[in-house]
Amino acid sequence: MKGIIFNQFLDMVEGRFGYQMVDAIILQNSSTTGGAYTAIGNYSHDELKRLFKSLHVKTKIPLPLLLHDFGRHLFQWFIKNYGSKFQSSNNAFCFIKGMEVQLQNELEKIYPDIRFPEIKIKSRNGSSLEIYYYADYGAASLIRGLLEAALVHFDEKASVKSSRVPGESNCMKFTLCKKKILETA
Repeated sequence: MKGIIFNQFLDMVEGRFGYQMVDAIILQNSSTTGGAYTAIGNYSHDELKRLFKSLHVKTKIPLPLLLHDFGRHLFQWFIKNYGSKFQSSNNAFCFIKGMEVQLQNELEKIYPDIRFPEIKIKSRNGSSLEIYYYADYGAASLIRGLLEAALVHFDEKASVKSSRVPGESNCMKFTLCKKKILETA
C-alpha cells in the first residue's frame, strides 16, 4: 500500500484527535518506519490495519466508523489535489463514473507501481449506479464514506446501499439511487 494512504490516515488522526494520538498509535505498533511514510513508498497493508486497530482501542470508536470517516477524508484530499481533473462533473454520479478511470490514470502517473483494487461501475439508468469493488481486504466502510462524501460535495440527494456479491468472496456491491424530489404546487 502506498505511503500517501498512510500519510492521509495520520493527517486525519491528527486533525481529529491531535498529534499526541498520532504519536501514541505509532509507538504502540513499533513500526519499522517509526511512523515516517514517504508518499511513494510501499508499505504493508497489515501495518495500516494495526494503526486503525490501535486508534479504535484508544478512542473506542468502532472500526467501521473509523474507516467510513477515513473514506470521507480521502474524498476531500482527492478534491483538493485532483479536483481540476473532474471540473466537467456537475453531479456526484458523473464524478463517480469518471473517477474510475480519470483518478486511476492521474495516480498512475505519479505512482507507476501502484496496485488499485478493481472497480467496475454500471449505470442502470440515469438515477442509479452499481459499483462493484473487488479487493483482497475489507474496506467497504471506507468506500461507503468516499461515496457519501461525493454525494454531499455535489449536494446530491441519493441513498447508498452495500451488499456482498454472492459467490464473490472479495467483492462488495454499492448501489446509489437518486432520491425523487416531490414537487409541491
